[in-house]
Order: sequence, then structure tokens, then C-alpha cells
Amino acid sequence: MVTLLALVGCGESRSPMSATAQLQGAESNAQRALAERFAPVLVLHPEERYFPMSLDDYFVYLNEAKNEAFFTSGQPAFDRGEAQATVAQVSPDLRYLQYWFFYPKNGCQGMQMDYRPWTWWQDATAQHKTFELCNVAIHEGDWEHVTIELTPDLAAVNKVYFSEHSGGVWQDAATLEFEADRVVVYAALNSHANYASAEGFHTVTTVARPELAALTWIDAVRIGDIVTAATSAGGAGTRSAKRWDTARNLIVWNEAKPSQYRDYLGPWGRAVDAKQVLPISELPDYLSTIVQVLGKLAFNVVPELRDRGQGVSPPSPWGRTSWQQFDRITIKDEHR
Repeated sequence: MVTLLALVGCGESRSPMSATAQLQGAESNAQRALAERFAPVLVLHPEERYFPMSLDDYFVYLNEAKNEAFFTSGQPAFDRGEAQATVAQVSPDLRYLQYWFFYPKNGCQGMQMDYRPWTWWQDATAQHKTFELCNVAIHEGDWEHVTIELTPDLAAVNKVYFSEHSGGVWQDAATLEFEADRVVVYAALNSHANYASAEGFHTVTTVARPELAALTWIDAVRIGDIVTAATSAGGAGTRSAKRWDTARNLIVWNEAKPSQYRDYLGPWGRAVDAKQVLPISELPDYLSTIVQVLGKLAFNVVPELRDRGQGVSPPSPWGRTSWQQFDRITIKDEHR
């Protein structure tokens, strides 16, 4: 409070209403200054196609049918730095800064497979493929977030919370990558789950050799997030990663003007069929067919995957416990 009073300054006496307004203005300025100073730098996957989109532009079509062209239409604005899709809120004590990122769609599930082609000879060269398992796990609208806890003097980052599937994780600043005061965050392909490092593939669950029984030519199947690894379809090095300066066009919730979505607490899109497993072009036909069958089964019976195929859009962030508590109390299953 002393800091805020210092921002107001001393001078001739003012009416109580004027002093209150000045104090509120100083508080708002302090919140925005901190939100911009510590805004994360996001690194999007080179093959990302569901770029952040203006909240106003998306909200107009919230409950209408939307095609793939709509979901992928955000790249031109993003490339121009016009994607107004970061909503920041600051705790009253200024210690916690929370940044929410909106993407128009959560795309297909990431998968990796190690296998040896099914041939008549014994020494077939082992193959390693990273690909998208469609349409498993897709849903309209995708809210992800990062929460930053500052040191008591508000001078540096103490730790950071990264949203992932059905929850997230806090990590100490000493373990993180920074550009000046700003933490670098890696957003996974399609799911946009946030990670602290540029790991190629983040495995959520693995089906390994003992569980595969008669499928002796498959060594392992891993389901998770494609963080920086190139997919077999995209190839290696064909595109560079996109960097997102979230300080640009930042919407600070504490000072945001009334808008059509501000009071909305419902789902950000329509429910879709997210369990249909489509053919996988990166795999041989026989293997693609097997994965289609096993994929549908796995997302019904494997605990870590059971909620991935619902196709239900996420709720508004401002109605969630994670928003209200700045992730100081971590509640599972708020994310989709």
C-alpha cells in the first residue's frame, strides 16, 4: 500500500472521492506494469495451426457450426502481432500474476510408436513415428494458463504454475528458462498444454512390450503431448517454431471494459465427437487399422486417457477455482 500511495504522490489536499480514484488508478497502473513486465514468452510448435484468436472474433460464433477453415484462420493476425488472446489477472497483493491463453480448437492427440514393419524377413529396420491421433481428444475452444508467484518484494519470479491435462504443476524459478524477467513456456502441438522445457514428447502413458502380447512387431506405444518433436507427417525442420510475445495486446482483467464474454461462464464451443479414430497416413495400412481399434479401446479403459475423448468445450476461466485461487489450491479436472 505504501508503494501505491507513493505512486499517487503528495500535493494539495483533494476530496476523498478524488483520493480514492487516484489510489484506484495507481493500483491499476501497478497491476498492468507487473503483468507486462513478467508476461511469459510462449513457443508454439512449428506445425501448430490452431493459433490464438481474438476473443471477440471467436465469441460471435460460440454456439454456431464452425469448420476447419475457421479454426485455422488465426495465423495471419497472430503473425501481425494482433492476436488478443491473453487475459491477465493480478492478485490484490500483487504477488500472483495469472495469464490465460485462448486457442480456437484443441486438436488431435499426440502419439509415438516404435515398431518393426511386418515383413517376411527377420531383420526389418525398426521405425519410430510421432503422429497425431485424430480425432481423439479434440474439442472446440481451448483455455490454458500460467500462474506466476513473485518474490515478496515483487522484483523477481519465485515459481511458476504450468497448466497441463486435468491440472498442472508448480516449478521453482531456478529450474526454468528466462528471457530477462520473462519465463519461456513451450506449448504442445494441438493440446497447447504448457511445459517448462523443450522436451520433444511428453509421455502421459505408455503401452510397452509386455502389454502388447501377440503384437510382437510393436515395441512401444506412447500417448501424450508433442512439445517440440516434428511429426512424421510434418518432417524435420520444415518450419520454425512460432514465438508469442504475450505482453502485446494484453487484456488485464482487473481493468477490462465490459464485453460480450466477460460475464459468460458457459462452455467455449459446442460438443463434438472426439472418439472417432481416423486412418493414420504415417503408418502402414495394417498398422493404422490396428491402432484405430486399439486407440478407441484405450481411451475408454486407460485411466489417464479416459477423459480425453469427451469432446466437451472448456468452461470460462473466471468461473474456475484455479482462477479464483490463483492456483494456490490445485483442483484436478477443471481442464479439458
